[in-house]
Amino acid sequence: MAMTMEEMEKRIRKIEDWIEINDLKNRYAKMCNDNHNDKLIPTVFSPDCAWIGSPDDPWGAASNREDYVRMFQSFQSQMDGNCLGHNISNGVIEVAEDGVHAKGHWHLFGAYKTLGGPGFLEQGYYDDDYVKIDEDGNLDPDGKWYIKTLRFKDNLVADPKRGWDTREELVQDCVGDPEKDAKVEGSSVKDLREVFGS
Repeated sequence: MAMTMEEMEKRIRKIEDWIEINDLKNRYAKMCNDNHNDKLIPTVFSPDCAWIGSPDDPWGAASNREDYVRMFQSFQSQMDGNCLGHNISNGVIEVAEDGVHAKGHWHLFGAYKTLGGPGFLEQGYYDDDYVKIDEDGNLDPDGKWYIKTLRFKDNLVADPKRGWDTREELVQDCVGDPEKDAKVEGSSVKDLREVFGS
């Protein structure tokens, strides 16, 4: 049975939405790999965005764009901006029938280096909520997609030299290089738990 023009347009719109959300997540990864470029946050996150981190893996939390800026600046004081590897794959995207809400699930695997500290491997997953909004932040089927809520959970964070047989080897517990930390203006960062709380 042939599709009606309305059904065809709806299907095309859903494909376009999938492509746009996939591109959004790729731009998020590129922003992170660009030394957590906080200037790009307004191009990726909605004004009322949130980061919901795991209490077991305290990379951070945020409830608006300003919080994200502060969190990304903390990452800049911790991470070697030349060695960041947010490799995001296996995306599963579900666009809601209303055309302005969507969900995504993604796998992360990356290799990173802390600033003056150890390198580490990380594996985990994202569960995101997306909204399609206009320039004023109102839901709009003709708007642009943004990340509204990002949830991240590690299932591996480890220095490969030390192994990853135990959660006691988490890199979040490793102390960075105080001399290099001191070169970051206003930095009093010693380790990631100090930044984000235990």
